[in-house]
Amino acid sequence: MRVTYRWLKEYVDFSESPQELAAKITMLGHEVEGVEKIGGEFTGVVTARIESVQPHPEADKLTICQVFDGEQTLQVICGAPNTQAGKVGAFATIGAQLPEGKVKKVKMRGVESYGMLCSKAELGISTDHSGLWYLPDDAPLGRPVQEVVELDDWAYEIAITPNRPDCLSAIGLAREIAARTGKPLTLPEVAFEPVGGEIDQYMQVIIEDPVKCPRYTGILVKGITIAPSPDWMANRLEAAGVRAINNIVDITNYVLLECNQPLHAFDYHFLADKKIVVRRAGEGETITTLDEQERKLIDDDLLICDGQKPVALAGIMGGLNSLVTDETVDVFIESAFFEPTGIRRSSKRIGLSSESSYRFEREIDRQAVSYGLHRAARLMEQLGGGQVVPGYIDEYPTPWEAKVVRVRPHKITGLVGVQLPREEIARLLSSLEFGVKSDGDDLLVSVPPFRVDVSREADIAEEVARLYNYDLIPETLHKGADAENRPWKLRSFLRDLRRLLVGMGLIELNSISFLEQKQLDAVYAPKGIRVANPLSEDLSVLRTSLLPSLLRVFAYNKARLVPDVKIFEARRVFLPKDDPQAQPNEPHRLGLLLAGRRHEVAWNLPADEVDFFDLKGVVEALLKALGIGPVTWERPADAGPYLPGVCAVVKFEDRVLGTFGKINAEVLEAFDTAGKVFAGELEIDRLAELARIVPAIEPISKFPPIFRDIAVLVDADAPVDQMIAAIKQVNPKQIAEVKVFDLYTGKGVPDGKKSVAFSMRYQDILKSLSDADGDRLTGKILNTLQHRFDASLRE
Repeated sequence: MRVTYRWLKEYVDFSESPQELAAKITMLGHEVEGVEKIGGEFTGVVTARIESVQPHPEADKLTICQVFDGEQTLQVICGAPNTQAGKVGAFATIGAQLPEGKVKKVKMRGVESYGMLCSKAELGISTDHSGLWYLPDDAPLGRPVQEVVELDDWAYEIAITPNRPDCLSAIGLAREIAARTGKPLTLPEVAFEPVGGEIDQYMQVIIEDPVKCPRYTGILVKGITIAPSPDWMANRLEAAGVRAINNIVDITNYVLLECNQPLHAFDYHFLADKKIVVRRAGEGETITTLDEQERKLIDDDLLICDGQKPVALAGIMGGLNSLVTDETVDVFIESAFFEPTGIRRSSKRIGLSSESSYRFEREIDRQAVSYGLHRAARLMEQLGGGQVVPGYIDEYPTPWEAKVVRVRPHKITGLVGVQLPREEIARLLSSLEFGVKSDGDDLLVSVPPFRVDVSREADIAEEVARLYNYDLIPETLHKGADAENRPWKLRSFLRDLRRLLVGMGLIELNSISFLEQKQLDAVYAPKGIRVANPLSEDLSVLRTSLLPSLLRVFAYNKARLVPDVKIFEARRVFLPKDDPQAQPNEPHRLGLLLAGRRHEVAWNLPADEVDFFDLKGVVEALLKALGIGPVTWERPADAGPYLPGVCAVVKFEDRVLGTFGKINAEVLEAFDTAGKVFAGELEIDRLAELARIVPAIEPISKFPPIFRDIAVLVDADAPVDQMIAAIKQVNPKQIAEVKVFDLYTGKGVPDGKKSVAFSMRYQDILKSLSDADGDRLTGKILNTLQHRFDASLRE
């Protein structure tokens, strides 16, 4: 919603500055997303009358004008084609600052000019270069142009929540401001016609579907003249993001923005049989709307028809066959209330949305339908020179009845969190135009028709709180907060977990917990719990694994040429129990995924892709930082979504911590992607139990180390991690470190065998080791490997 500062001030005489007003509107619950200065980007430009126009003696396209600014008459040279004596224009005096520079005294073809008559383009308020900008003939002379035509203004961009359609209008926002500031709300005066009367001789309205159209009103304005709108109206419309067209169309748009009442103006002479029929469309019936598109309809769509044909798609857009043109003389104005759900369905199905449908979908004030109608009619009299035919049509089969809410002051106090007397509650509600009556200790509150969002006591409490001012409400703990705010044992652990992974270069995800069952099936995860009322089928079950979320993000990025993905997510999964009525188990999992290049592209780095061992390294580094280890890696009995032979289960003391591997190509295909992707999950709750908050610290030996390397031949499926553990067990006090520096199969190695090369660092805390000690330890290591793994020393 866009509206201007001056526009709001027309209804409420507040004293706040534009910035102060923006803060007040936001604190009322309507977030001001932007405040923009509009117009007025020039100085020294005043209103002045062109007294006379004479041709320039030395230039055919120039004229010499005598311009009166209210105090003196000055000579001005002008080249505009529409220069006309007697008109009031925008006159830039000597020294005036325009967007293109400062105005100076000049001599043109021997004739001096003491200023400049301006077009809108030269003032930077339009792209219209066609000629001088003329103001109303009765405009006061010598006044700054910004003041005369309200150019010096501020535009607000306001985010109106869907439950507050009443604030999609200048008057709706002004009503809120009046309640907050305590200043009276002044609405434009409107002369109402009586229902029926002479108009019945010109037009008949029949509502065939009173459910979809509970109210329809209309009025006839004859003898109008199509012309440009006055500057004040055109400026307000443009500030609101609406293009000015002509006075009649602009009036309907203006009243929509002012009163929140969508209107439609029909050329009266295009309406066959001088009749309006509101009915449902026939299956397959068509209408060509104002955007020149033919729309195919179904029997759920609502039409406005004349005696022979459809002339508008109710609440959405008018028909091309009855639009107002430059030849229009008589206008029939429609102002109605259409049932919101039907408009929403039709608009969505057809794929056509408008300012009118946007408001009807959210529900307008059906009691204000006639006010918007008469406001538009009077403006057409004033700005279009028309004459309203006495009387108006008001078909209203089921009149609106006010909702009454019983309010207990002590309950309001409990909900708001501040002690308020019942008199203060009544005052605050009355300022918002709620009707308030006493009923014993309670209050009976009548909800005004424009507040379609209020229906219960809690809604009333919200009104009291926001009008009282949220900043004045002290901080208090609500009931049950004690349990909710207890320290959560995983909170600090998850924070440390995230810090460690981000430090390793991974990016955290925070994805939605809903997905479709086929994605869980693709990763061999348990069946998800189906949501009772899903937003869509692809958000219909709660996830039982984090892998689908990780793979969806990978697929999304790769499709947008971002193949290097290193991500993690630490969130809950939802595992169903045997009893479908029981609450599901909600363990925390850590999902990890690596894909793409190992390093960023650089001239001094290899262009290698990540592999299983990169992911294994991340897991081991994380577990080591958490104080969990040593861990073992084992081949899983069932590879599941992973490629057999390139996956492993990580364990600590026979407790499974998680499973990782290379994602199978068939799984990736289910997510419409491909590539080398390595991923897996860890059980966070188990990690939290095993993590050592205080890491174990070992002393550093002051004695020099001894290094020995050996290469052995073993069976191809021999587990290397178990070999490393066996080597360390030979003498844990003196074998300080064991590393694998080579793994080889191929030429020179028998089939079914592999060559594994180990580097050992021998070092004792208490003494210096000799070469003989090193040879002795190496011999014991070879002997252990031979007996446990049938290893032989490779020559």
